[in-house]
Amino acid sequence: MKSKKLSALVWLRDDFRLMDNPALSAALRAHGNSVLLYLSLPEEISTNSGKLSAAGLGIFMDILRERNIPFAVDKGDLDDLNHLVSEYGITHIYWNRRYAPELRTRDEQIKKYFREKGIQPESFPGNLLAEPWEYKTKERKFYRDFTPYYKNFISAYSPPETSNPEKFISGFSPEDFFIHPGSLEKYQKMKNQLPPGVFSLAGEESGKRALENFIRTSLADYPLQRDFPARKGTSGISAYLARGFLGIHYVWNKILAAETPENSEGVHAFLRQLVWRDFSWHVYYHFPKLDKNPYQKMYENFPWSKNQGHWKAWESGDTGYTFVDAGMRQLLSTGFIHNRPRMIAASFLTKHLRIAWTLGMETFARLLYDHDVAINAFSWQWVAGCGMDAAPYFRIFNPVTQAKKFDPQGEYASSFIPDNGDLFGGRGNIHEPIIRLDEEREKTLSIYYLLRKGEH
Repeated sequence: MKSKKLSALVWLRDDFRLMDNPALSAALRAHGNSVLLYLSLPEEISTNSGKLSAAGLGIFMDILRERNIPFAVDKGDLDDLNHLVSEYGITHIYWNRRYAPELRTRDEQIKKYFREKGIQPESFPGNLLAEPWEYKTKERKFYRDFTPYYKNFISAYSPPETSNPEKFISGFSPEDFFIHPGSLEKYQKMKNQLPPGVFSLAGEESGKRALENFIRTSLADYPLQRDFPARKGTSGISAYLARGFLGIHYVWNKILAAETPENSEGVHAFLRQLVWRDFSWHVYYHFPKLDKNPYQKMYENFPWSKNQGHWKAWESGDTGYTFVDAGMRQLLSTGFIHNRPRMIAASFLTKHLRIAWTLGMETFARLLYDHDVAINAFSWQWVAGCGMDAAPYFRIFNPVTQAKKFDPQGEYASSFIPDNGDLFGGRGNIHEPIIRLDEEREKTLSIYYLLRKGEH
């Protein structure tokens, strides 16, 4: 039986969604129901983010079946693409751009390959508010500090309308629908390795509900509540954005449309965080070794500790400091960690234990459902003091005073540390603290001082 001839293939990787999917909308607008969606399996599912992507893929497959949209599922390499192009007579390929260095290089190579074969590939800016190269300083250089980037961005940015493919999707009928052979088996093999609970976190509809709930219940108080981990003050959509279940322009436009005199401060505080996300990618694009090397070269000589006992205590949430330990236990048990204890745990690892930021970054990459390579690397370098626009070297967060300020009743800590005898750290958390804060702080400051003088 001959395969049906189609004119366009839409290649989806980190964007298993219908709304705010520029590549999908462009293909449907140009080719109607002569479109095949090609869904890439996650490259690995040993990480929580990979598991969530795989679950989101399964949910998206069900949506496509309901809408009669034909699809194929496979590894997402050039051989697979080439096979589908030949089998279905594809003349155009569409995808949303990705910006990690190795992925960007691969996409450019694939574009070149198909153009030489007479196939037209077209990519779209679908996953960031603006392209990483779009905003430059007056000297036409990239930004190293967030505040001037934000000011330039917010003065010039005009969000596009959220692309909505519904009117094109309505053109598909049961006669159009098919699943490329082997697709279900490939996905089922992966699904058998997923924890069942991950499916409740996945998908576009779950992301939309989380966003609507945030707007309704927490947006107005966002600036006041976002730093208190025991309160429902954050949006809860970071994983949906990171995995591509929600489009960034969809989120921006929904938040902006919800603005009232009562919640205006919360709206603009939250939009600032979305720009921070873009800024992380701006930095990563211009400094592609962000996840490997410190931006400030003097930190290449920092004498990082190799103390395995300290490392294991931090990673398992057994340091004796409750704000650090609660954060790490939240991460281990749920795949999430609130931003405030996330920052304190990172500071404790790098500036009290003096363990390399790259190790902490790798732990977060493995455990976070909302892992984003640019945000993770940029934030770890920020906390460690070695990045651009970094926290000053002398800013060393005290986990005890932070707990007193942001978890004064110990509600957050007690959620993850049962029978905690000390609300803020020092005793009661199974054992004595593994270090003395004041002593280690002074040692760290001494090292920083010598580094800055060029004597280390």
